[in-house]
Amino acid sequence: MAVLRDGSPLVDKRGIRAGRGGQATGLDAALAGVEALMALFKNERDPSCAEVLAVVAEHRLFPIPDQLRPCLPDKSPVDQDMADILADLGRSFDELDLTTPEGTPPTETTITEAWTQALKAPFSQVARYLAYVEDRSA
Repeated sequence: MAVLRDGSPLVDKRGIRAGRGGQATGLDAALAGVEALMALFKNERDPSCAEVLAVVAEHRLFPIPDQLRPCLPDKSPVDQDMADILADLGRSFDELDLTTPEGTPPTETTITEAWTQALKAPFSQVARYLAYVEDRSA
């Protein structure tokens, strides 16, 4: 709960007071989110980071950084139609054999693709990665 208290908008003063007349409070919403997260780990399952991120976003447990928003699963049929159109356009451009100059910085698309790939990692890898970046790995 300390992690929620320190960073979740659901348990700040406004979130806690949000429930009026039978509405769920921020604490109720936070509890539902934590239960959904715990369900991902039932039976010693090791969910992907993407699955964890999706539950965090769905339950609004924490703010999601802008860089990760495009990596969230989207269930909107309109957005899926747009994705299909853009994919078709991409194939058309591929047929033209257009190239990007070598010195061009990465585009938003390649950054999103990199995040999407990274989020496929099992959540158990997060602790190992933290140990690595803090130079505590053995």
